[in-house]
Amino acid sequence: HLIKLLFSVQKGLFFWSPVLLFAVAGAAVVVGRARRFMVGAVAVFAIDAYLLASWSDWQLGASFGHRGFTDGLAFAAILLAAFFQWAATRRIMARAVTAVVTLLVLLSIAQMLQYWFGVLPMANITWDQYRHLFLRFS
Repeated sequence: HLIKLLFSVQKGLFFWSPVLLFAVAGAAVVVGRARRFMVGAVAVFAIDAYLLASWSDWQLGASFGHRGFTDGLAFAAILLAAFFQWAATRRIMARAVTAVVTLLVLLSIAQMLQYWFGVLPMANITWDQYRHLFLRFS
């Protein structure tokens, strides 16, 4: 279930937390002292993803997004910071990243509120349900 685990509307890591894609990009541009964490971060993520995708209930039940990666978010934060540092040295890239990240964070907040208010199903959401409920709060 690896592709579902990462990209599915049903708790897919990058579907529900798209800002983490910038952490993946950060692995390619990380420099300095943070570079020594890259191999460990990628290894932890790969092992975690493989184990989670191997379970019959890979969604881990009712939660907002996929909580199976929570332990690895500290590594993701380092790589995310590396990407932001890299982007900050490129004026146009910095503006574009700022705009995209702002929109993605606002989307995540809106979806979290939808989840808390019971608008979004707790589990097993379908693409049709997601499209129908997109940014609706009642």
